[in-house]
Amino acid sequence: MVVRGGMHIDGELSVNHITAPTEFQETEITKLYGKPVGAPRIGTAVVDSGSSAGSWPVYGTSADENSLIMYDHSHHFRNIPLTLTETNSQVREIAKANNETEINAATEVNNRKKTFNENDPRS
Repeated sequence: MVVRGGMHIDGELSVNHITAPTEFQETEITKLYGKPVGAPRIGTAVVDSGSSAGSWPVYGTSADENSLIMYDHSHHFRNIPLTLTETNSQVREIAKANNETEINAATEVNNRKKTFNENDPRS
């Protein structure tokens, strides 16, 4: 089957393979916690006055779980272009364009960070 334009399947879709362009996506921001192992150097303390003025190494010595907080971070990854919604009704709302007389062209590849806006399920 060749479909020129959009198609909505109001049910489960199962496929064994997809051929699609690449879209770069980004995971949500994650905060990691950890613990030092073997008293590693974890930073530098700068003292700017008094007899202890200077830069001093800081070592992690506590072996307690979650005693260190890492920088918030995310990861970029390759995926197929897709739009995720919160509800089935949002999918159906987007799919209404498939009933128009004009061809419902594919949404363009979007390599920008995606944010959720409950008023626009394609955000």
